[in-house]
Amino acid sequence: MFPFAQAPSLGFLINDVNRLLRQRFDTEASSLGMTLPACRVLTNIHRRPGQRPADLAVTLEMSAVVVARLIERMERQGLVAREPDPRDRRAKLVHVLPAAQPILDALYAAGQRTWDYAMAALTDEQIVQLEGLLEIVREVLTIPPPLAVKD
Repeated sequence: MFPFAQAPSLGFLINDVNRLLRQRFDTEASSLGMTLPACRVLTNIHRRPGQRPADLAVTLEMSAVVVARLIERMERQGLVAREPDPRDRRAKLVHVLPAAQPILDALYAAGQRTWDYAMAALTDEQIVQLEGLLEIVREVLTIPPPLAVKD
């Protein structure tokens, strides 16, 4: 177990690695004419079609206004479509259109290149170990903390 004094530095390290991965991917994505937020929206719609834009904003921890504008732009580009929600006529569900597939393929390839670059100094065994350890931490963090007992 880490002494408490080391925990914040580990958190900063994880955050810094995430920031650097995003920067490197953003460089790749910009060559495709995509911003990182647009990539996040498009790939999330692809992975989970039929979402409401508001739910997508919550999932991505982005402003609902920003997500709506990105969806509108992608709709004008013919990459996504909004369709009525059969359960709520006021709501729309977003789906990826076939025209987005070449862009998605290029984004996933850019993501793979970014990951391969970041992991180049590690062995396959170390990568598996790193992923396993991070999975454990994520699992722990998804468990709600126990309720505090008041005296």
